[in-house]
Amino acid sequence: MSAFKEIELGTEAVTFVTESLKFGETLSKLVLEVIDVKRGRVVTKLPSNVDEKAANDFKSGGKLPRLSSGITNPEPVPNTDFFCYGSRTAVGRRVFGFVRR
Repeated sequence: MSAFKEIELGTEAVTFVTESLKFGETLSKLVLEVIDVKRGRVVTKLPSNVDEKAANDFKSGGKLPRLSSGITNPEPVPNTDFFCYGSRTAVGRRVFGFVRR
């Protein structure tokens, strides 16, 4: 399995995220109201053999290796970044407040 590297995606990613949020429901609409997404940045982790041009291509897939036929449930990778920092941001407080209702 190849190592993963962090890639900061370009304006294509910000546009993709914005357009995707427009199709969402309550939480997506709240995010669009509270955050100026266009001022943000999008970061991902992809295998080190994926170049930046391919990473910013949102019209095709194939960036992650296929699972072997014997694997039916991929193992989730825990990410606590949101819980460590999210509740301290304006959006995090609104999201936590919304979820607690």
